[in-house]
Amino acid sequence: MERLRLEYPSIDDKEQWKDYIDEYRISDPNSDFFPSFEDEKTYEKWLTKIVTEEFGINLPIDYSKASYFFLKLDDKIIGHISIRHSLVNERLKNYSGNIGCGIIPSERNKGYGTKLLNLGIQKCIGLNLSEVVIISKKQNKAFSKIIENNFGKLDSETYKEDGTVFQKYKILLK
Repeated sequence: MERLRLEYPSIDDKEQWKDYIDEYRISDPNSDFFPSFEDEKTYEKWLTKIVTEEFGINLPIDYSKASYFFLKLDDKIIGHISIRHSLVNERLKNYSGNIGCGIIPSERNKGYGTKLLNLGIQKCIGLNLSEVVIISKKQNKAFSKIIENNFGKLDSETYKEDGTVFQKYKILLK
């Protein structure tokens, strides 16, 4: 078995996922990472939610289909990635993009972020996307470097009222 791989979340990942979430919360209690997983949701409900999002079942008009994967090193979850199949509104086009991802804090600065994004881009090719938009907060230099390592080109910047600067990168797939 490959040591580093993307896997679709399963019920067998429940305890590892809890550990993963806990490490994020301890290292950065104010993080807005992975907003689709909330304290009051059970893991089982979250699994149902990601299946409905992937297949577009009962999605609100301004939502996109999305696919979710865990990055595993051997059998440990060390990262996650969500891939939006389309950018259906201005929020997605300017502040979210096609891909959201993260690496567990204890596994950062080891090259896993670059590999995670590369594996995610391969999934985007499988979805027949011709281009991927990835958004990074300007102050997140590490994520910008990961995007550039995967041939992302800075396209534009968007400014929020609170002064936050978002950088939009594009990666051509076809």
